[in-house]
Amino acid sequence: MFTLKSKTDNVKNTNEGKPMDRNIKKLENLDYWFTLSRVAALGSMNKAAEELNIDVSSVSNKIRVLEKALGYELLERQSHSSFLTAQGESVLKTIFPIVEEFTYTLTQLCQEDKETRQTIKINVSNGLLELVIGWIKLFCQLYPDVDFELTDNKSEDLGHQLGFDIAVFANFSQRPPGECRDLGVAPTYMAASKEYLSTHPVRSPEDLKRCRIISCYNWNCGQRFLYGPHGTENIPLSWGGFFGLDNSTSLLCAVKKGLGIGWGIPVYMCQKELNNGTLVRLFEPYESAGLHFYMAVGSHRFTGIRKEFLEFFLSAWKQEFQTYETHAPCYALR
Repeated sequence: MFTLKSKTDNVKNTNEGKPMDRNIKKLENLDYWFTLSRVAALGSMNKAAEELNIDVSSVSNKIRVLEKALGYELLERQSHSSFLTAQGESVLKTIFPIVEEFTYTLTQLCQEDKETRQTIKINVSNGLLELVIGWIKLFCQLYPDVDFELTDNKSEDLGHQLGFDIAVFANFSQRPPGECRDLGVAPTYMAASKEYLSTHPVRSPEDLKRCRIISCYNWNCGQRFLYGPHGTENIPLSWGGFFGLDNSTSLLCAVKKGLGIGWGIPVYMCQKELNNGTLVRLFEPYESAGLHFYMAVGSHRFTGIRKEFLEFFLSAWKQEFQTYETHAPCYALR
C-alpha cells in the first residue's frame, strides 16, 4: 500500500498521544490518489480499471473514499466518461507532484542496473509541434536510445496534462503542475498569399472590409488592432467576412491555400513562407497580438538524459526566438 506521511506526524507538542483524524488517515493512501490521476488522464473509470488491471468498482470505491474524507466530489461522472470537478482539479494539482515523484522513484529503483530505454514526454502548443519535432530529431541523433511522446496541449482538462516532463503553453488555463518559467513573447503578423491578394488587393486597412479575415479564435480578442512600434500608433481593424479556426496550424494552412487574410499568424510558423514569397506580410512594421509562452517542468525528473534534453530544448528555444522582438500586447488567455 502506498502511504503518504501526514504533516501531523511531526507535530509532537500539540498532537502527541492524540488519535489521528480519521479523514486524514483515509487520505494517506497514495494508491487512491494515483488511481484518481489515471481516471483524470484517461477520462474514464473503465479505461483506468483496464490499465490498472482491477475492476471498475475498485476504481470507483477508491475515489469515493477520497471524496467522503474531503467532503466534496472530485469527479463529474457521466455515462461513458469521468472528468475532474473544479475542486478535484485544484486538489490533484497539489497532490499529483507527490504521487508522480513517488511512482517515478519506485520505477527508478526497479530499473537499477538494467539497461532500459527512457521515454521523455513533451506537451506543447499546437503551433510549436513542427519546431519541437525538428529539435527531437537532432537530439535523437546524439542520443538514439531515447524515446519521445509528443502531444498537443490544446485540451484545458488537467487530466490530459499530467505526467509530462516538459510542457510549453501560451494559455495559462492549460498550466500543468510543476515549476513554471517565462519563455517570452513571440510576435504575430497579418499576412496573405499572393493568390488571394491578386483578386483582393489591399492598399489600406479600409480595404479589409471587403476581404475574408482568418484568425485563431483562441487568441482573437474583441479589440482588433494592428500595433505600431513602441505603441505610438495603433490601427483599428474592421472586416466584413470572418473565418475562425481553433489553432494556429490550421490558420496558416488556410492562409496558404488562399482562403483569406490571416490575422495573428505566429512569426515562427510563417517565416519560411515570408522569406520565399509564398506569403506577403501586410502593413509592416505593424503586428497583430503577441503570444506569451511559458514552460512547466517536473523538476524531480530532471537528472541524466532528461536534464540533457531540457538543456538542449532551452538552447534550441533561445536560438529560435532570441531574434524576435515584439511591440504588440499579448492576449494569451488566463
